[in-house]
Amino acid sequence: MCVGELSKNESYWVVDNSTGEVALPEELDVIQCPNDYSSNGVCTRNNGTSTCECYPGYVSSDCSISRDTIPDLYYMPTNGLCDISQRPCLETPVYGGPFVQSSSLSCKIEHLTASGVITEYNDAEFVHEEEVICPFPKSRLKRSDISSDEVIKVYNISISNSGTNYSHPLKVAVYDSKCYKCDGPSQCQLKNGTCSINGQCYNYEEQNPSDACQICNPNVTTSDWYLQPSTCTIDNQCYTDGQEKTGSFCHVCSSDKNRNSWDIKATNSYHQLIVIHINFPLKLDCFYLLKDKI
Repeated sequence: MCVGELSKNESYWVVDNSTGEVALPEELDVIQCPNDYSSNGVCTRNNGTSTCECYPGYVSSDCSISRDTIPDLYYMPTNGLCDISQRPCLETPVYGGPFVQSSSLSCKIEHLTASGVITEYNDAEFVHEEEVICPFPKSRLKRSDISSDEVIKVYNISISNSGTNYSHPLKVAVYDSKCYKCDGPSQCQLKNGTCSINGQCYNYEEQNPSDACQICNPNVTTSDWYLQPSTCTIDNQCYTDGQEKTGSFCHVCSSDKNRNSWDIKATNSYHQLIVIHINFPLKLDCFYLLKDKI
């Protein structure tokens, strides 16, 4: 039976003959202040209740944990993997302990990149003595500096109760299962038929958002865009050589001259131009454009 239940049962209360006060017996202070507070706290009795306070630098129900205690980390959820196609991956729980609820409780996050280690420190969110939550760093890298491997971001995460002495690290990988299969933070492979380009995943023949004629073609490369031959990208649309501009007989795609703008259609002779004009009546400006190409 816990102390709270005992206090509700009047049969356990005793009367102090010198004062006439009614309270729980002093023997129950042992229960209310377990382990004599590990000699790191005091227990004050007042009006039948006991108030227990830890000395500065100590916490927990029996004052047994020093704020300087370096916690042990046990594990990360889902085998240390976070799939951005399943959740945002803005933060991760970390299990271990003992964790101390204080303003000094902090996370050390080491971003392991091809060019080195980027270290960041953040406040940890205390859940209970065996769980905290750490935020993942927001990407501060320029897109041009990100390699294809950055579709997978690997971090070492350590926890400190004091803000100075950190635990051993646990590794976690943030990845996209659209193009990667991972069995652990250090065991990821690119899936067949996909590309990993500039930190993003693409499926076979998926277009470059910035150039409709560039596609993912893993048969040629998995880390860069493949430019389809004899094509023009005009107004973010892809055209093949000789393809006419919609509504204009005079303009065609000519990739050998300019991939990003229309070219004037060539005619062999003035006679051919007249024949074209008879069969396909041309606007006057188009007629003269073709005439100038003869």
